[in-house]
Amino acid sequence: LEDPAGAAGLAIGTLAERCDTSPATVLRFCRAVGFTSYPALRLELARWVALLRITMWVLWATNVLLR
Repeated sequence: LEDPAGAAGLAIGTLAERCDTSPATVLRFCRAVGFTSYPALRLELARWVALLRITMWVLWATNVLLR
């Protein structure tokens, strides 16, 4: 995904439309990559984005403190 944070906040129909596909295809994709539902994928995307933001902040703060 080009914008995981944005995708995490989209309804399945909106994501499908932006990907030029159907909600059923999005759901099949979710299942193919190991999720039981679209909300489960959205939750994991949100967690991943939060972890990435925290990691980037820690790296930035460490770099600032070590100067």
